[in-house]
Amino acid sequence: MRTVIFFSLIVSIWFFDQADGFPTDEKKAVNCVEASISGNKSQFFFENIPAGTYAVGVIHDENGNHKFDTNFMGIPKEVYGTTNNVRGGIGGPPKFEPAKIAIPKSGATLSVLVH
Repeated sequence: MRTVIFFSLIVSIWFFDQADGFPTDEKKAVNCVEASISGNKSQFFFENIPAGTYAVGVIHDENGNHKFDTNFMGIPKEVYGTTNNVRGGIGGPPKFEPAKIAIPKSGATLSVLVH
């Protein structure tokens, strides 16, 4: 018997301007992209994002299925991160309010730790 293990070198990044859908429902995100991982980092530039309040969700799509995998209890099977390093817990996934950040007209540089 042969065991095949697949490791994706892709992160999915979702940009939200509201709580509905945050942090991983791409249909409710303002913008969503996939970016490659080089070493242990990934970098992506969003352009033409209007000034406002946003929260970002990022997952390492480890199995390459283009979605955030959880077990039957909703516990993540893949590593993830959000702005302000907000984590989910017993109450469910991370919440928009503590993860939100202000993006000024001049733009911003964000760093999201995925773990």
